[in-house]
Amino acid sequence: MRPGAEVMASLHELIVLEMGYGPGVAFAARLLADAGCTVVKVEDARNPDPTRKSSFFAWPESSPESSVLFHYLNSSKLGVCVDCRTEATRELIRSLIQRADLVFIDRAFLELYGSMVHEAVRSAGTVAVAVTPFGATGPYSEYDATGRIVFAAAGEASMLPGGLGYELFPDAPPLLVRGRVVDYIAGTVAALVGAASLCGVLVGEHRGAFIDIAEQETELSLNRWLISQYTAFEWVESRATRAYRYGGMMPCKDGYVMFQPTTDWHWTALVRMMGNPEWAQDARFADVASRAEHGREINQRLREWASGLTKAELLTLGLEHECPVGPFRRVDEIADCDQLRARGFFRQYRPSQGALVMPWPGLPFRLSEEDASVRRPAPALGEHTRHVLSDLLGLPAEKIDELERLGLILCGPRSQKLDDGQRSESHE
Repeated sequence: MRPGAEVMASLHELIVLEMGYGPGVAFAARLLADAGCTVVKVEDARNPDPTRKSSFFAWPESSPESSVLFHYLNSSKLGVCVDCRTEATRELIRSLIQRADLVFIDRAFLELYGSMVHEAVRSAGTVAVAVTPFGATGPYSEYDATGRIVFAAAGEASMLPGGLGYELFPDAPPLLVRGRVVDYIAGTVAALVGAASLCGVLVGEHRGAFIDIAEQETELSLNRWLISQYTAFEWVESRATRAYRYGGMMPCKDGYVMFQPTTDWHWTALVRMMGNPEWAQDARFADVASRAEHGREINQRLREWASGLTKAELLTLGLEHECPVGPFRRVDEIADCDQLRARGFFRQYRPSQGALVMPWPGLPFRLSEEDASVRRPAPALGEHTRHVLSDLLGLPAEKIDELERLGLILCGPRSQKLDDGQRSESHE
């Protein structure tokens, strides 16, 4: 195994091309960018990434494109802006695809440049990963959808809220998870599979690959047992049945906690944790099957007991007695979490000099002792066009000037040559 510093150095040598505005594609590329890869984000001059001007704006004084979502998805990347709809720039796009080791692409860009991507897979050994709502084949392949639509189409929403949520709100409509959970799950899968396939190319096991990731299938793969239950036993899981027979979400003194005593060992630990109450010695609670049969009574007892304790007290007791219990944390509690702080998960992010510094979620994995973090702010529109065309594609300055004069490319206001191995001064 190579030393950590050597692994990180090799990542800097890899060129990753991001072609698409879907959060799944952007998140996959961002994971590899923060890990050290050189990621080039391609935007259409006529239709830039819409997340530049969407969602919450944290830095109104620094840029009209100060969307937190855009910065979160695109930190550490280089930004290139070309007119993607003209024949004159198709060769530029082709050259970028051929130059890349790994390409992430969404449905819209796949329609424009799918043939070029497949050509690069065959001729240049490129690894291409398509992230689309329903996959690149099949009757839904041309359907567009947001992550929430995919979440609903994958069946998950129809089973929420369950457990205590269903007991409290049995007539509530299906519950959609807020945010872009499906996109981020698909993006994580794309980054992992793309990197693994690229490793196969680098060691000579195969030459190039086109990987087709459907967001619906990544969501379904997390809940495949629900489909198995239906196909094997014709059992249709629902909100009314999706609950732990005993345990689950319980209210406590300052919020909610999760109990999951699924085995006899867990039950014994839970009883000790509660101080060995007399009611828990009843023969009706002697094994898993009988406890499931009387789960409603157990849960009522659990709620009465937990309501007098805080989340922190219940977590301490759970750890002491080896009982699976965990708190439902608020955002402010997560920000102050000693575990995340000890691991250095949050990094300091600043979009430009003088702007507000914000704690930024880091990578969900550790590669080595090397510092893998945000190396530069998310790019302004076309910020690195000149740098990429010159240094990666070898275009002379005169040609780049001509393309800019004709309006075929956009070179942003901060356009400059960068050392990919160094972080922006705003992150020191």
